[in-house]
Amino acid sequence: MRKNNLIEKGMLVIILLISAFLNVFLIWQEGFANPYYASTVYSMSLNLKNFFFGSFDPAGFLAVDKPCLGLWIQTIFVFLFGFKGWVIILPQAIAGVICVLMVYIMVKKYFNFLTAWISSLVLAITPIFVATSRNNTMDTTLVLFILISIYFFIKSIETKRFIFLIIAAFFIGLGFNVKMVSAFIIIPVYIVIYIFNKEIDIKKRIAHLIITGIIVITVSFSYAIVVDLFPGNKRPFIANTTNNSMMELIFVHNGLTRLSKDKAPNQKQNRPPKLINNKNLDHLKPKMRKDRISEEVGAPSLLRLFNNKLSYQINFYIVFIIIGTILFFKKIKYFSLVQKNFFYLFFSFAVILILYFSLNSGVFHRYYLSLLAPPFAVLTGISFSLVYRSFTENKKRFILPISLLLVLITEMFISLYSINNLFLPLVITSIMFAASATVFIINEYYKKNIIFSKLPVIFMGVSLLVIPFCTSITPMIYGGNSVIPYAGTSLKTDPLTSKNIKNFNGMYKNIDSISNFLLKNYNNEKFIAAVPSCNYYGSTLVLATKKSVCSIGGFSGHNFILTLEEIKDYVKNNYIRYFIIPENSLHTFQGHGPTPESLPLEMTNWIIENGKIIPQNEYLADIDSNFLGPLGNPVIIDMKK
Repeated sequence: MRKNNLIEKGMLVIILLISAFLNVFLIWQEGFANPYYASTVYSMSLNLKNFFFGSFDPAGFLAVDKPCLGLWIQTIFVFLFGFKGWVIILPQAIAGVICVLMVYIMVKKYFNFLTAWISSLVLAITPIFVATSRNNTMDTTLVLFILISIYFFIKSIETKRFIFLIIAAFFIGLGFNVKMVSAFIIIPVYIVIYIFNKEIDIKKRIAHLIITGIIVITVSFSYAIVVDLFPGNKRPFIANTTNNSMMELIFVHNGLTRLSKDKAPNQKQNRPPKLINNKNLDHLKPKMRKDRISEEVGAPSLLRLFNNKLSYQINFYIVFIIIGTILFFKKIKYFSLVQKNFFYLFFSFAVILILYFSLNSGVFHRYYLSLLAPPFAVLTGISFSLVYRSFTENKKRFILPISLLLVLITEMFISLYSINNLFLPLVITSIMFAASATVFIINEYYKKNIIFSKLPVIFMGVSLLVIPFCTSITPMIYGGNSVIPYAGTSLKTDPLTSKNIKNFNGMYKNIDSISNFLLKNYNNEKFIAAVPSCNYYGSTLVLATKKSVCSIGGFSGHNFILTLEEIKDYVKNNYIRYFIIPENSLHTFQGHGPTPESLPLEMTNWIIENGKIIPQNEYLADIDSNFLGPLGNPVIIDMKK
């Protein structure tokens, strides 16, 4: 028994080391990853007010469009280790390893070592989970809080102790304060499982759910309520809102717009396009608007997760899940109540997420799939255990090799159909699988030695780990996408990876020369520059200069915080000297009006008429660099004539 425990602990250590290697190794090459969150963490580390409100810039002008728990954790790491790129990524990498451990602990407790080991291994090498763990988006932290909540929820079912249900609710509330409503997706599953738990009196069940519902709401909305109680002029303006309210952020930007692409337009954007007629613009030549990059995740449909953009992020073992689910329901009478509830929970969680991601027409990025990684991993482990048990018990032995073959076919299809070109790993996988299958067939036909036949089956299973593992290491090899993390060989040519960003992205290519120009001419203004949005030079300038940048249009240029009269006052009071505006936003060209990165036209007109356009050779190291297509080169306007 002691020897078995040592072996199991050793195997667990191997899994955790694999996860730590994939999540942590070379994260120092990722720079600051997502510049929006990185600049926020830097600003939060400067003083307590910025820390509490999640200020995007050192001056406390704009607040991040999230509750701050995930960013507080990153900022605490900055307090401990200093402001460096790897420091703000490390909390997510550690959270990813802990998620792997949590999956192992839960599955081991309610099933067995093999099931737990397979589940945790699958999670550790799930490509999108690894990619997200290597970025400073807080999704891995959210996943960890949800897994801890699940652990205590199942424990409450097992022990019939209400305190564990309260703890589960508390962690859902913490998850909400990381990524808002994403944390609530598991709640319908909790309600259904708990309400049908007949071992507790129905009146108590209802009372428990009501009380824990109140706890979830209280913990979830506590930060938002406190922030909204502060006068708006005493705190940073909340990004992606029109009325500087956390409640609007929760229910609109991070609520309704996550479900539907039909957004209520900001009235400040609805201005008819017109040509800005100003002689100061004669030397600027508008460029043709380039086509945008094709949609990141594909069109909504029931098969969306199987398209060539998403399939290789998470779906390698979907066949096992389908077969295992069928076997589970066929053998359901052999499982305990807690095992059934455990399976129901992860199965229902997976189904809800699949439907949401497949049919959602709102905001959806690839890295959101990291939330689906634990349910898929757990279901894969349980499914493999069921199939393997049928094989070792000499009952329907054919199910295991056929299942493995179907997984191989799935991996081949995903690798050849998707944009994840892994030809060599596919060849290695095919050769390993074919050799192992040949030995297995020969043994089955001639000897039928059950013990010996396990080895080729194990090697077949190992061969099916090659492609997911090779996909998972692509962010390490090519550098991760800084803004929208994902895994795959397309990272090699992605202009937003840490390795490519300064070579192919015009904004980053010129950031050093622009920041040097601004710092050279800085004279203690409140803002070193004013820009249309955080996305357009706002984040990068904060990181490059460590000074405050006035992002007039908020996060993405959709919600303008200052009016023209306020802009005039800022200039008059020496708060702003320089404005940075996209070159092509100053023109109407090819039938198009100003880009989303534009300032309102009356602002732009006033700035041009009252300022002086700086020659581009004074602040651009590469005048021809223009990755951002329709934006053109940045135009710097000096309001101090």
